[in-house]
Amino acid sequence: AKAQTKTNQQQQEHEKLNSAGLVLVKVPKSASSTMAGLVLRIAHRHNCTHDSSVQWEHGSAMDQNLTLLPSSSSSRFVLAPIRDPSSRALSDIYYHRVSLQQQKRQPADSFITRALEELPENYIAQYTRFASSAAASSSSPLQQQQQGAQQQQKTAATNSLENAVAVTKSILYSYDFLFSVADMEKSVVVWAWQTGLDLGDLIVANSKQSGSSWKAAGRSKCVPLVKPIMTPA
Repeated sequence: AKAQTKTNQQQQEHEKLNSAGLVLVKVPKSASSTMAGLVLRIAHRHNCTHDSSVQWEHGSAMDQNLTLLPSSSSSRFVLAPIRDPSSRALSDIYYHRVSLQQQKRQPADSFITRALEELPENYIAQYTRFASSAAASSSSPLQQQQQGAQQQQKTAATNSLENAVAVTKSILYSYDFLFSVADMEKSVVVWAWQTGLDLGDLIVANSKQSGSSWKAAGRSKCVPLVKPIMTPA
């Protein structure tokens, strides 16, 4: 009975994500904690402070059953940060396998290359892809692009390059706004212009900074964050 109750609650949360509100897909090691702080600031400044107003769960867009909605459904706004894949991968390794393991020295090249080989394939694509596409109720240009990208994705399975392009297009057309981690401040200004939010809502403060320290969950002391470096190897 408890398991069924939990399942029903999860289903209700998934339905909320697909109905209304500001939804952040918190892509790991892509300024995701910084983005979460930005979203929480917006919620606080717009009086969305009730326990049921702000909710979070660890998991990918597919885990949360996010689906595409017709363009007429304007009550939901989905955003996510994007980062150069090589920078994101190095950040992931240096954070989880170097800093949190309390390795204070720069690791050997062989350690980094082995860790890179062990990262899941297509991690970001699998994390940001939506579970499915809702039926389009109109033929707007955006929905035509969405449908075309989905069809291309199905028919290009035998060609890895074409398939990668199709998957990328499908992801791009799924989101209302994507923040560039490399140009976060510019992204914030563009988003403010697009949404009409006050710039006071969008003050950005880095959650973590390489070379400084961070008090990770479950740790009694701050952990030094070793700065990733790119060697000739």
